[in-house]
Amino acid sequence: MNSLLSREFRWFDNQKNVGNNTYPFGRASIFAQEVKKLEVDSGNNALDECRIIISEIGNVIALGRMIRAAKRSVFSDELPFLPSYAIPVDASEGPQSKPNAKSGVDDAISAILTKQDPDFVRAFVNVFRGVIQKSQSDNSFMGSFFCIVPALCLCWMEASIQGKEMMHKKNITRDGYYTDDGFAVGLAFSLSVLGQTKTYER
Repeated sequence: MNSLLSREFRWFDNQKNVGNNTYPFGRASIFAQEVKKLEVDSGNNALDECRIIISEIGNVIALGRMIRAAKRSVFSDELPFLPSYAIPVDASEGPQSKPNAKSGVDDAISAILTKQDPDFVRAFVNVFRGVIQKSQSDNSFMGSFFCIVPALCLCWMEASIQGKEMMHKKNITRDGYYTDDGFAVGLAFSLSVLGQTKTYER
């Protein structure tokens, strides 16, 4: 994998030097076939395994965002019952040492009105970025990750077509629709974690 990505990275550099930012479809297809020849422990080829992992990352991020949206929905249903509630000074300072019913209600309402929503996506970025930076020497090829994105997109497209055909075989009326946005979210997240979004866009 290191040698394949290094070769593509050199090609990117040469094209950038001559002012050509276009990546040919044919080259992406050939590169994808070469990466598919590499096998991993799971039995899948390296390109499919990478696509699956990226899709799973995107699905986890989507789950975190869905939980945050559900939390906001619950809080928005509660807010109409508190239109003119003034947060007591002692409640805003935190839980009391001797809790009682009134202080418990004040603490709960204060949490609803003042607590910031955690940014799950930013937290994920910071965690993964820290792990990758600590193991930079073991994952040296990650510095050229953006070079494999065109091949990954072709691999995802092939898997999507296959999944759609399999779904239509089971659904004779063809009323079902196949969608998979986990890959797109996971890919954007991976480029952001690696700090290669601008490099890829260029």
